[in-house]
Amino acid sequence: MKFEDLTEEDKKFYEKRVRTMLENFYNWYLQNKDKVYDVDQEIVVKYKDMKLGLRCDCILKYDDVYEVVDFVTSKRNITSEFLTYDYITNFQYFVLEKFFDENKKKFKFIKLFLLYNNYAEFVKDYFMQKEIEKKIIEIYDELKTKEFVAHKGPLCGWCGYYDICPLWKIEREGDEKKGVPAVAPETTLFRIAR
Repeated sequence: MKFEDLTEEDKKFYEKRVRTMLENFYNWYLQNKDKVYDVDQEIVVKYKDMKLGLRCDCILKYDDVYEVVDFVTSKRNITSEFLTYDYITNFQYFVLEKFFDENKKKFKFIKLFLLYNNYAEFVKDYFMQKEIEKKIIEIYDELKTKEFVAHKGPLCGWCGYYDICPLWKIEREGDEKKGVPAVAPETTLFRIAR
């Protein structure tokens, strides 16, 4: 669905949300622009036989510590207490910790939920980090032995492999023999719905 196809009421709703996020980002930027060290930085670390990576939205530099900021534009809003148990955030922290330890630098990991102007610092939980490490090894072993079975899930809307993922083939390309049209040739249904 395109923006032009929305009702006037829906357009106003989304415009208000976008304006709120932009205002919150702008205010944050005004306060922190002098500390910006890097933006859109790709970080890759070697862990066992694997390469793990992520992209950092913004890195701030203080005298003795770096602050990695992840801007969240979804409707999610998590406080620091619950952020500790978020799997995606734990994976990001796992990679960041390896990177900053290798470079002998201190860091903090922050999520800025732009819609709510919620600035939440990640607090490491030893057991959650061990769980993430176990999960990474488990997935790697499944991929290595080709026993990994892909599943459609809520993160498909953010995946960079939509254009080659076999699970989304029918939505992407349709099925001429069955008379099924391509309903999402360029992106996932999650993004279209959003």
